Amino acid sequence: VLVDYLGREVGLADENLAVLVALGTHRPQTEAELKRLVTPELYERIQVINHDCLADDLVYVGTTSFGTEVRVHPLAVGRKVILLSGTIHHLMAGFGGGRKSVLPGISAKSTIIQNHIRSLSPDEPRSNPLIGMGLLEDNPIHADMTEAAALVNPIFGVNIVVNSRSEHCALLCGHWDKAWRESCRLVQGIMGVPI
Repeated sequence: VLVDYLGREVGLADENLAVLVALGTHRPQTEAELKRLVTPELYERIQVINHDCLADDLVYVGTTSFGTEVRVHPLAVGRKVILLSGTIHHLMAGFGGGRKSVLPGISAKSTIIQNHIRSLSPDEPRSNPLIGMGLLEDNPIHADMTEAAALVNPIFGVNIVVNSRSEHCALLCGHWDKAWRESCRLVQGIMGVPI
């Protein structure tokens, strides 16, 4: 639907569009998995690429206030980036999706390591008490990821929310960070449990 809209309403030709699969440090998707991800028809129309966190052509876009040197896939530099993701609870970053499409999604392994080291307490041999599922306020991993995403400067965000049966129940779109934060509130309402 998005690709058709960009072609029909915005006038973007298929050759000017690409889907960059935000893998972080995970293995590449197979061709069959990529076709299933974007549909076989779309796979034949536009460029669909696996991110490689060890590639030697990753581009430096800046350093966060946390000192993380942000290097990302070259397809995300100097073009209009739309973040597509699903929002779920995340063990370290509070919630998945949104800014995680950039860091760790399309970042260098060195960038990911610099971010993820913040999961450890700076003072004690344990996890950082500021991280955890549903925690965004004062969460250094989340804040660092948000700064990294801002360096890429996405123009739009599409956030899918599912219920406990993995059925799509909401699609929140708009400003890449504001729409994602709203999807987090929705996920917390659907899946969160007071303790």
